[in-house]
Amino acid sequence: MTNNNNDPTNSITSSLNIFDQAGGEITVPSEGEVVSSSPGQSPNPQVSAAPTAGEEMINLEGVIKNHMQRISQLNEEAKAQKGMFDDSFLNNATYQEQKQKVEEAQKTLLETRYALAKQPAMLSVQTKLKELREELKDAQAALSSYVERYQQTTGSNQIENSDGQIMDIVRVTKLVKRSSKASKS
Repeated sequence: MTNNNNDPTNSITSSLNIFDQAGGEITVPSEGEVVSSSPGQSPNPQVSAAPTAGEEMINLEGVIKNHMQRISQLNEEAKAQKGMFDDSFLNNATYQEQKQKVEEAQKTLLETRYALAKQPAMLSVQTKLKELREELKDAQAALSSYVERYQQTTGSNQIENSDGQIMDIVRVTKLVKRSSKASKS
């Protein structure tokens, strides 16, 4: 398989490059392509029939696990680099003096803000703001529910708003660690 960067059908394959535990890059085959290799041998691409649903699920699960592992490795590397970066500031006397001045100014600012926020007129505005935020949150949750039902009913991923603008319906999916409470049930 040649890697043609100008070929739009190749964009999916090129985005599925993963890294093995040693940091070597592995290219995940596109649909209809099976890569086989024995331990110690280089991959030998062979085109065969499309993988079965079970094979595709296993392959996809492996890709997900490898990406999760790589993300974890990158997070650890970033954390170490950030630690070194932050330490250089902690060890600089001029920086520490300026930081102390900023902290004192922030403390004064917060005290002033707190005093202003306790005035009756400000308390009224805070209450109204809190109510508006709750109403906005409820309205957004309801809209999300209606849009999901609209998408399921019509099969469409677009809807026109009252201004005539076409809006795309987008779903967001992410992985979240399972809590220990959920694991026990």
